[in-house]
Amino acid sequence: MTASDISRWFSENAWRILAVHFVGEVALVAFVSLYLDTGLSTVVPLSVYRWSFYAFLGFLPVVAVALHYDREVCAARGDWTPSTFYYLVTLPFVFNVPIAALYFYRRHKRLGVP
Repeated sequence: MTASDISRWFSENAWRILAVHFVGEVALVAFVSLYLDTGLSTVVPLSVYRWSFYAFLGFLPVVAVALHYDREVCAARGDWTPSTFYYLVTLPFVFNVPIAALYFYRRHKRLGVP
């Protein structure tokens, strides 16, 4: 697989990576809140949540690259170039869930895809 193949793959699938990140973060927050608020800690060991959190953090650089490629795709296919403000999506647990939702809303409004 060459660098151009990887670049093309990211260009075609960048929005999917961003969507997986968005859904994954919401799920992680839900699982952690369930773990802390209910008796789920007796059923599921803490290591499951710990490793899912580590996987989430390890995925953040991939999300940043995907956002870069998706910004290029949006600029090439439509009249909208997303601002660099959307890189805040990669900051875990700050305001990235509303920012990601806003990004997907504006992307859908301009391109008609997700």
